[in-house]
Parts: sequence; C-alpha cells; structure tokens
Amino acid sequence: MLLCLISCAIVIGSWTFFQGTIPLLEHAYLWVISFPIDFLPGGLLYLYVKSVLKKQKKIIKWDYIHFIPALLHFIELVPFYLLPVKAKQLALTLYLAHPEKSSPTFILPMDSHIFLKTVFWSLYVILTISVVVKFRKTNSLWITRNDHIWFWITRLTAIHLIALIISIIGLIFFDEYAYREFSVLPPLFFILTCIILLMFKPKILYGLNFLYNGNKNSIKLNEEEETLSKTFELSYSKSKEYKEKIELLIHDKKVFLIKNYLLTDMSNDLDIPLHHLSYVINNEFGTNYTSFINKCRIDYIIEHRYDPEWAQFSLEGIGNEAGFNSRNTFFKAFKIATGKTPSEYFKKKEN
Repeated sequence: MLLCLISCAIVIGSWTFFQGTIPLLEHAYLWVISFPIDFLPGGLLYLYVKSVLKKQKKIIKWDYIHFIPALLHFIELVPFYLLPVKAKQLALTLYLAHPEKSSPTFILPMDSHIFLKTVFWSLYVILTISVVVKFRKTNSLWITRNDHIWFWITRLTAIHLIALIISIIGLIFFDEYAYREFSVLPPLFFILTCIILLMFKPKILYGLNFLYNGNKNSIKLNEEEETLSKTFELSYSKSKEYKEKIELLIHDKKVFLIKNYLLTDMSNDLDIPLHHLSYVINNEFGTNYTSFINKCRIDYIIEHRYDPEWAQFSLEGIGNEAGFNSRNTFFKAFKIATGKTPSEYFKKKEN
C-alpha cells in the first residue's frame, strides 16, 4: 500500500515538474524515468486488497506477474535511457512536434502508453471489485467482526474507481497537452482521500496490525483469565443464563467458523466478563475454551461434510472452511474429539 502511494506521488511530481516545453528539453534525461512507475498503482492496490482479505503476509510467486506491464514498458524505454543528452533532446523535440508518431527510440507511439495505462488500470479496478464482492458473499461473519477493516477496504476500492473515472473523463474531454496537466488529478485525489480516511479512522491500521500480530497478547490474556476462573464461582442462575447466551451465539452466529476467534472476542460479543465466560465454559461444558470451540467446528464438519458446496473440498479445505488455521491443528482436534483422524472417521462412515 505504501509502495502504491509512493508511486502515485512520483507520478504527480514527475508530471508537475515537466509541464511545458522548456523543463522537458532542459531535463530530457529525466523525462521517462517515471513512465514505468505509472503502470504500478493499479496492480499494487489490487495486490494489497487481495492480501488483506486473504490474510496473506507475503507476496506469493504468481503475484509478481502484476509487475510485468511496468517491466515491459521499462524495457521499451531502455534505448532512450542509453541515448546521449543531445540525442534525447532531439527525440523529445520530435515527439513534441509530432506526438502521434512513434519515435525511433520507442516501439510504440508515446500516446499509446496513456491508452495502455488506462486499459490496465481499468482491468485492475474490475479485479479489485470482484475480489471484494466475492469476499462479501462468503465471509459475512468476518466482516461483522472486522467492520473497520471492511470499511477501509471498500472505501479504498471506491476511491480507486473514482480516480479511474476522473482519468477517463480527462482522456475524453481534453487533448493530449491539456491531459498532461489534468493527469495529476487522479493520483492526487487518491492520495488525499487515503490520508483523510486514515486520519479519521486510525483504528484501521491498528486493526490490521491486530489481524496479523495481535493474537499473541490475546492468547496470553485468555490463559490468565482461564486461570482466574478456576478460583472463581458464579451463582447457578447466572451460570445458566450465560450458558444460554453462549449456545445462542454458537447456534445463530456460528462464530466458531471465524479463524482466530478468541475468548476475548466471545466476551466482547456477549458482553460477559472474561473470567465469568471462562468459568461457564469450564463448568457448564466441561472443557476449556479452545477445546470447546474446536468441538463446535468438528461437529459442524461432521454435520456438513457431504453438503453439495463442500463436494469439491479436500479434508484440509473443509478444515479451513470450518475455521481451523492449519491442517495439523484440524487433524489433532478431530482425533481428540472422535478418536479417529478425519479420513478414518469418514471412510468408516461411508462404509
């Protein structure tokens, strides 16, 4: 995300600096340096949105394909980079006189790069919107629990779309020279709106940090509260009241399907003090919180294993759908709950 914003800033600075013929000719050696960067923001923003929603901590191998347009454009401009300063100025003078024609130092006419950039940008806006829409259909529980992150991602996507529309309007209503001045508006709009959003919604960044790194503190807090619950007692009526609330939350909201759903999360959802909640789970359900949540997931898997929407999933995929973080955690919890591994259990059931 930071790289996306920096790319936008470089584009703004470059296009602003090179307004007019004199700066262009005087600094011809700098003119095309930022051109490949102009192809980056759309792809970078798409990768950012996808990574947040899929909880990816690193760029995976296939993500590097989104850098190819910028790389190809850089390769196309290498001959210009290698020219002497005088030759650069001559090529630039010819371009200013006949921008519709291709230069001997470029494979494509310079105007075509604006068109290609807009095409790629439109493609990435469509991809980003499709990721957001698809995620919304299948992760309503996660969205409910992480509404501030969802707010950020949806607004960021909307800003991206609006910036593209501004750019397309400029292409339609302005000629090539006027568009050079107008072209700073889309990235400028994007940067300013992002800054304003983050200023008024700082929880966004704290929320993302918690999403990836904050669970260790919460786990430690859960352990402390479970220890406290062993030396604490609730009245019979209050204990039964809390038990009913827990069962209702599990049945109606199916919160156990949320990955990393901790005791602190359930405490917040039910507005029950942590040590009260831990006490009820230990005494009314006869187990600790982790085993309780995992048992809910196992029961859900056993009930829905043969549903049509799970037909294409492997056992590992089913565990992931039910809220388990890893294959090992799923298999271990399943064996503790049933005495068998998932494959052994379902093979016997099928027989």
